[in-house]
Formats: sequence, structure tokens, C-alpha cells
Amino acid sequence: MVRAKKYLKIPNGIPSHDTIERLFKRFDSKAFAKSFMDWTDAMRTKSAGVFLNIGGKTLRGSKDEGNGKYAIHLVSAWSHQNRLVLGQVKN
Repeated sequence: MVRAKKYLKIPNGIPSHDTIERLFKRFDSKAFAKSFMDWTDAMRTKSAGVFLNIGGKTLRGSKDEGNGKYAIHLVSAWSHQNRLVLGQVKN
């Protein structure tokens, strides 16, 4: 698990949920989306010819026979070189 304390010096402690919410409300969502797409495109180019890892799991305790719900299955694509989850599908 990644801890904020490892990367940030926060002398007054971890910000509250409300403070984090105010911060995210100030973001320009269109500029963020463009930057994110540029970054992911750069990662895709960097990863040319590199293998992707595909993995799956079933979430324990997610089956609900009484309500006719099947267990939740997840399949993920992972770029080990970039330490990045490229996608995840729930079934």
C-alpha cells in the first residue's frame, strides 16, 4: 500500500475528506483529462513490444444465492514495466 507520508511532508497530518474534496473541485477537468491522455499515450509508446500481464480473480463473499447474484469476477491488464494497471473489467 502506498502511503502519502512516504512522498509528502504533511506537518499538520493527513487532510480531511472535505479538504481533499475542495482541492479536486478546483481542478480543471478538461486540462486534467488532456494531461492524463498525453501521459497514457506516452506510456503506450514507451511500452511498444513489451508484454502485458493478464490476471483474474473472484471476489470472495460476493456471491448472493438468496438474491440470485453470482460471484464477482475481475480481469485486469497490467504493464509490469510501467507499474500501471491498464484496464480492469468486472463480470
